[in-house]
Amino acid sequence: MNNQKKREIKFRLKTIKVEGFSFSELEDTTFDINTTIFEFNSGIRVIPEEETILILLGTALFNDPDKKIQLCNLKVSYEFHVIGLRQFPRKDNTIKIPDDILIQFFALAISTSRGILFDKCAGTYLSEIILPLINPATLLPKKQQEVEKTEQIV
Repeated sequence: MNNQKKREIKFRLKTIKVEGFSFSELEDTTFDINTTIFEFNSGIRVIPEEETILILLGTALFNDPDKKIQLCNLKVSYEFHVIGLRQFPRKDNTIKIPDDILIQFFALAISTSRGILFDKCAGTYLSEIILPLINPATLLPKKQQEVEKTEQIV
């Protein structure tokens, strides 16, 4: 039996900012949507004093298995205001963020980035590209329950 007390965590998405977008025209006009490879990278920064968690989600699209031909790249930052973040458990210079809240933040970031990418690629040869459904848990830091307060977004 689980004796852990569940606590409600209230948050809101405060800002969404496109940090960067690049797009490459193909010299060869043949483009096969089935050979497109998506690559994701992410970063987290926790600022307890401001009750803020920043998520950065980067997405790159490639047209070849060797990832030599990058078609486009999108980086978007998401700022979440988490009420009571200052009171989350800490150990040394780390703060314990529950996995389920981070997964929810990444799910929101992925779905929002999907719409942004779709909009940015409209009217181009990439207009049919839709960011695939992925498990947001795959983007969690290696130490899933502890995120360093000073961790930099990459």
